[in-house]
Amino acid sequence: MISLNIRRVFIYTGCLSLLGIYSLLWVHMINSQAERTGSDFIGFYSAGRVAQTEGPQSIYIPESQQKIEESQVGFKLAPGQILLFNHLPYLVPALSLLVTENYIASFIRWSIILLAVYFLDICLLLFTIKRSAMKINQTLQLAIGAILFFPFFVSLMNGQDTVFVLLGAVILLIGLDIDKPVLTGLGLCILTIRPQLAFILAFPLFFYNRKIFYWFLIGSVFLGLFVLIFLGLGGTHQLFEILLTSSQGDWYGLSPKEMPTLTGMLHRILPDLSSHIVQVVGLSGYLIALTGLCFTWYKSKRMTYSLIGFAFLVSMFFVPYLHYHDLTLLLIPIFCLPGFHDPQQKDYMILIPIGLSFFLFLGFILDPIRYLTVSISMTFLGYLLLIPNHIKPLQAFTSNIS
Repeated sequence: MISLNIRRVFIYTGCLSLLGIYSLLWVHMINSQAERTGSDFIGFYSAGRVAQTEGPQSIYIPESQQKIEESQVGFKLAPGQILLFNHLPYLVPALSLLVTENYIASFIRWSIILLAVYFLDICLLLFTIKRSAMKINQTLQLAIGAILFFPFFVSLMNGQDTVFVLLGAVILLIGLDIDKPVLTGLGLCILTIRPQLAFILAFPLFFYNRKIFYWFLIGSVFLGLFVLIFLGLGGTHQLFEILLTSSQGDWYGLSPKEMPTLTGMLHRILPDLSSHIVQVVGLSGYLIALTGLCFTWYKSKRMTYSLIGFAFLVSMFFVPYLHYHDLTLLLIPIFCLPGFHDPQQKDYMILIPIGLSFFLFLGFILDPIRYLTVSISMTFLGYLLLIPNHIKPLQAFTSNIS
């Protein structure tokens, strides 16, 4: 009983602390012109405004984006200083309806939508562990910890579209859980918001269930037609030019050394290494990881949560292009942990989202260890996913404290 009270105190005081910190930081950001216009949202805002004023075919023209961004920052930008909108245009129709000349109001409306989609993501994730018969208080504690997951807050501060990527990942997870290839394929299609992540997950599933891959191909064709019709030939060409520029990592705001990936690690550890060599090593790692996942899914006789969670961890580390806010996807391996389906482990498993949030937040404010905390967190989750009887040492440790 005492250990249960300790857990409750940790969860509720921790959640209240994070909520207070997040609220203060977000209010400070939205009231600071330098911070709100320095966030990634200005790229989404410029895409929506360009679509309104010049049409969708112009949203990937850097000069068009530059005019919109200059109107918000209040000074002239050099061509390389603008924050490019380097995302596929799936969300641009919604953005064009949402944004106005009032940048702050547009940011707030967008943040409300991001929060709503994130709440949906968490509800769907809770659905994936419904059969573990969690108690109401356990479900509530887990939900609050997940909602306050620190990488999501980073995403929210930047106005990023990570919650939609997470939605695709959750739908994929549910589709595999209930053995619905159509639903799994839909999840993969939504994941094409981050194409490099969708592909490294889609091809291995071809060796597990080809129907999933075929539904993914069908959905991708429709998405491709949407992009072509929405942007036109000229706009589609500009899109590929932007994606090529982004893949090279030498444009303002891309910061390859700040990515929690293999390529980011190489930039940080070996700063004098040429970008070309880093790209070659990163692409090689990506292909090796893809091959390994294909072989693993081919050999697997059945779907397991541990396998799915580990596939997401591997994919997130080896994709060449992924930013810190995309670590929100760590919620997938967290919710795939086998301990959620073990009655003796649930009380300890629900501590993980809030515990990792504090750990990652500590690393975020202490810059020298920022990516060390990320590596430790991913290694920790990989260990919990793969090693049997992993929670017993934690149970013994907690019992000794009490």
